[in-house]
Amino acid sequence: MKTTVIAAIVLITQALPCLAAQGSTTLEEQRAKREALMQKIYRKTGGMIDRPHSEGGRFAFINMQNLVDAKALEEPVSTMVRILRHDITLEAPARPIGFSIGAMPEIIKGQNAKGVILLIEDNTLPSVLIAPESGWGVINVGYLNSDNPGALLLAQRVRREMWRVFAMVNGGANTRMGKCVLQTVLKLKDIDALDAEAFCPEPVNQILEHLDALGVKKYQRTTYETACKEGWAPAPTNDVQQAIWDKAHAIPEKPMKIEFDPKKGR
Repeated sequence: MKTTVIAAIVLITQALPCLAAQGSTTLEEQRAKREALMQKIYRKTGGMIDRPHSEGGRFAFINMQNLVDAKALEEPVSTMVRILRHDITLEAPARPIGFSIGAMPEIIKGQNAKGVILLIEDNTLPSVLIAPESGWGVINVGYLNSDNPGALLLAQRVRREMWRVFAMVNGGANTRMGKCVLQTVLKLKDIDALDAEAFCPEPVNQILEHLDALGVKKYQRTTYETACKEGWAPAPTNDVQQAIWDKAHAIPEKPMKIEFDPKKGR
């Protein structure tokens, strides 16, 4: 089955650039050629099918809020299932539960899931909480509704947060680069097994942008000479800096003279 799938992918990969390159053909002609190609692949492979019960484990969105109708939240889950081909569900709690961090292991166990994201209403919590190492996240719909956005915008916010939190809980913030702490950590020994003590260069730009958005600005770096000229340099700590300090603070040989203009006043 794997060989068949690979062959189909290769056929599509090789054919699509050829179709795209034929700019002189009409859109209808391109569609016809694409359809002919797909039919050829279908006749060769018999189409794609899912092996029953081949999936393992389940990830569940647990809907514990009433601000957004559950039907408005089905699209992200169905799309995730289609793209990722995993058992991902949107469901009500198996039994009445309230959110607390300490209760999360029991909540996951009670839902018979490997990981969960809770959709809750709580005016005391931030918009999201995530614990990738424990396989859970929280989307606080109450917070998302705090500025009264209206039903349509609120539903859109929740759907986007479903994608965002699912990604962060399931390693979407990790890197494929080695020598980096941004790797999958599910148990304490995974931390010990990391071959790095800090993050790698890959996420640095995103981190800087996020810090800037938070209002955390990086300090400005310049030469000691420039700092002396701008008037904010600290006292010199060596002979080189002392010489630069003295030069910057020396009285000019030909100081600028400003004559008094009585017309401009004092």
